Amino acid sequence: MIRIHPLKVAFDKVVALLALVALAPLFVLIALAIKIDGWLYPEDRGPVFYKEARVSQDRVFNLYKFRVLKTAVIEAARQKKGYDHAKPLEGREENKTRVGRWLQRWYLDEAPQLFNVLKGALSLVGPRPWPVPMYEKEISQGIYRKRLLRPGLTGLVQAHKDELSALGGDRALDEAYIEACRTLGPVRLLLFDLRVIADTLRVLARGQGL
Repeated sequence: MIRIHPLKVAFDKVVALLALVALAPLFVLIALAIKIDGWLYPEDRGPVFYKEARVSQDRVFNLYKFRVLKTAVIEAARQKKGYDHAKPLEGREENKTRVGRWLQRWYLDEAPQLFNVLKGALSLVGPRPWPVPMYEKEISQGIYRKRLLRPGLTGLVQAHKDELSALGGDRALDEAYIEACRTLGPVRLLLFDLRVIADTLRVLARGQGL
C-alpha cells in the first residue's frame, strides 16, 4: 500500500467539510424531493439514502448514496444469488425513481460520499471503490490497483469517461494515478488532484452523469 502524504489527507477532509456545509441546503431539498416523489408515486417510496459494502485497502466500509432505484427493485435483486451491488440495475431507466433519474444525470446521487471522505474511507481523488467480490477477484488475479490506494470520490476514469478507450481503459488510468501518487511530491500531487477535480466538474456540467 502507498503511504499518502498528510497534505493530501488534510486537503481531502477540509474540502469535504466545506462542500458538505455548502451543499447542506441542497441535501435537504433532495431529501424532500425523494420523499415527495414517494408520496406522489407509491412505487418510488423508500429511504432517502442507500448504502452498499465497498472495500478500502482491505477494509470494508459502507458507501453512501442518495437512493435512485425503486425499493422493490433493490429488494428483488437482493434475493437473487450472486447479487453484490446495484450498479447493473441502474442501466435500466424503469428501475429508477423519477427523482433518481435526475440525480444520476448530475452525479448528485454520489454526493453523500463526501461523508465517506470526511470519515477517511475515501479520498477526493483515487480509483473508485469496488464491491467485495469484484475486489477479491482482482486480488486473486494479482491485480492490486484497488488495494494500493485509498479509493476516491472521483478519479481519472470519471474525469475522462469519454476517452477511456483511447487512454487504455479504466485499469490503465487507475494505474496512472497510482504512479502519480508514487512519484509526485505532495504539492504537485495536490495540483494534479485539483486538475482531476476540475476535469470531473467539466464532465458533470454536461449533465451526462459519470
